[in-house]
Amino acid sequence: MNPAKEYVVIIPTYNEASNITELLDNLLDENLHILVVDDGSPDGTSKIVENNSFYNQRTFLINRGSKKGYASACIEGFEWSINNKYDFVIQMDADFSHSIKDLKNMLRYSEEYDLVLGSRYIPGGEIIGWGLLRQILSKYANIVARIMTRSKLKDLTTGFRIYDIKLLKNINLKGLESEGYGFLVEILNLIIKKNKNIKEIPITFNDRKLGESKMSFNVILDAMKTTLKIGFINYIKN
Repeated sequence: MNPAKEYVVIIPTYNEASNITELLDNLLDENLHILVVDDGSPDGTSKIVENNSFYNQRTFLINRGSKKGYASACIEGFEWSINNKYDFVIQMDADFSHSIKDLKNMLRYSEEYDLVLGSRYIPGGEIIGWGLLRQILSKYANIVARIMTRSKLKDLTTGFRIYDIKLLKNINLKGLESEGYGFLVEILNLIIKKNKNIKEIPITFNDRKLGESKMSFNVILDAMKTTLKIGFINYIKN
């Protein structure tokens, strides 16, 4: 495995100036390529990326100019990765909720599986820093997602993933409809239907220490609507 040539980390950002410098340094230390997809952050996130010593060598930027959303940022990053002929795409957050230590463990399995998921809900996985209500919402959202997708996976809403690029090439990315975090369930539902090899690896999810959370009631509502729609369509087709 040669991460410098084969792997790219996709990081959607909006107002992550307080986190992005350290995150880029940590990922560059692992000899990875990085694509930041920024939604025109007014705090100057994109400028920090452009000033990185490895800009346009191992660190790259798509500045979308305005706040367009998480799902479309990921999709644009996936398409960029396909066009630039990477072999694997790592999807992770910018706020240090996902750790480099867990990423190293996930990378060990990336060449054996079509998709590796960083899971909070299998033995060894945990969440640090969330209140009780948010833990309950996340836990039961995953139970509903599991039922709707007819899957045995435990964490369908994790945003910490490693995709084989061949998998992404065989998905109609333009056809994905959800703009919020429901996108995570939507794309995973398509992968499950293709009977691809998926591996869940336990991770420790840490709530952000710096910057503002992007989670809101509307984001949760969008994710639930998407999940229920997936379940209805799966029921009709079967």
